Amino acid sequence: MNTLTIIAFTVIIIPVCSTNICDGSKKVHWKRDPSDCGVFYLCFGTLQHKYKCEKDQVYEEETKTCVEKGSDHDKCSKKSDLPINASPVAICEKSNSVFLTYEESCSKYIDCTTQSVEECPYPLLFDENISRCVQPEKQIVGDYDENQCRSAQGCVPCYVRYPSCKGLPNGLNPWTGREGSPYFAVCKNERVVYNDMCDFENKKEIFNTEKLFCESMYK
Repeated sequence: MNTLTIIAFTVIIIPVCSTNICDGSKKVHWKRDPSDCGVFYLCFGTLQHKYKCEKDQVYEEETKTCVEKGSDHDKCSKKSDLPINASPVAICEKSNSVFLTYEESCSKYIDCTTQSVEECPYPLLFDENISRCVQPEKQIVGDYDENQCRSAQGCVPCYVRYPSCKGLPNGLNPWTGREGSPYFAVCKNERVVYNDMCDFENKKEIFNTEKLFCESMYK
């Protein structure tokens, strides 16, 4: 099984969004470069941030992170045996596990005994390592090499969707790799308990990495 690697990005800030990449939408969104699997953009308003994955890494659109080129998580340079919108029945047929991570939401999981998608009681999240719902701060979040995908081929561990809080204090913190954007994380005991984004659409806010709060991007 290939090991998923989360890496730091090389960031180039461009003041005007190219019409070939960003569509001018006010909604904050990520978009991969159509001609280079290792390059992607954070588009918001008329601005864009250009990101480039490290060597031998490609951008994965579903998880919005860089993954090892040619790995099971690489859906750009190679195709997975399962489609992104594969049904629970198809996913369960590819695995011997009873409970599997549901890619669309970390609060949900696939129960292969009934071949259905179930949801954890709020605010619990599904932990694929122990196959049960746990408190967010108790969920294992990818700080360990052994925390790899062990279910259906092409699945993506839940922790990939969240920033890392390793070495960070409790409270609001910048989302490493997305600095200069509206995204931020809330940490507790070096665990991610919540992640969100500032109100860019209405107030044009981004997260200030020094002051640790949202403020207008024009300040």
